[in-house]
Amino acid sequence: MEWWFRWNRLYLYALTLEEYISPINPKEEVEFVFILSGESAARLGDLFQVMRKKVALKRLERGDVACVAYWRGRIIAYCWAAFKRAEIGEIDRTLLLREGECYLYDAYTLEGFRGKGLYPAILGCILRYVKGKGFGRALIFALKSNQPSHHGIRRVGFRLFQVITYIRWLGFPLCFYGRLRGGEKGIQLVKCECKEGPC
Repeated sequence: MEWWFRWNRLYLYALTLEEYISPINPKEEVEFVFILSGESAARLGDLFQVMRKKVALKRLERGDVACVAYWRGRIIAYCWAAFKRAEIGEIDRTLLLREGECYLYDAYTLEGFRGKGLYPAILGCILRYVKGKGFGRALIFALKSNQPSHHGIRRVGFRLFQVITYIRWLGFPLCFYGRLRGGEKGIQLVKCECKEGPC
């Protein structure tokens, strides 16, 4: 049935960065490091051990930043932050960010380290970083089915502001936007621009 009909429900969260972002300590002792464009070969090599090189380089080239958690010399978790645009593969759309907005995405924790508070800790680390760079609003999205993500997102202070229902029927994508909550601004989505797999 997947080839002719598919649907998802995406939950949109926002956080105003004027608010205090309390640090969250994970159960493992880790070092958080930011990987930027022009990073050393050693750091990039570590990142390529946990994700595809082509995808990581494409993100860094467009100005995205990766926050990684090192444990005993290896990366065990990461999350990306975008500042201009990002592909939302779950709903076949591209998110265009307004000035002062950032978007946190593609968080991953190695299987043996899940459930130890790394996800909210890495989100909090990124939020403090972008706040220090002058950003005023952070966005993050999660599929309805991903309950661990919802828990981690809420734990650092994000608030749900909209739900998008996505339907693909015989190859035609449709998005239905739920009402905005809490006085939040909506987001800018356009037809997906990424034609070569994950961005």
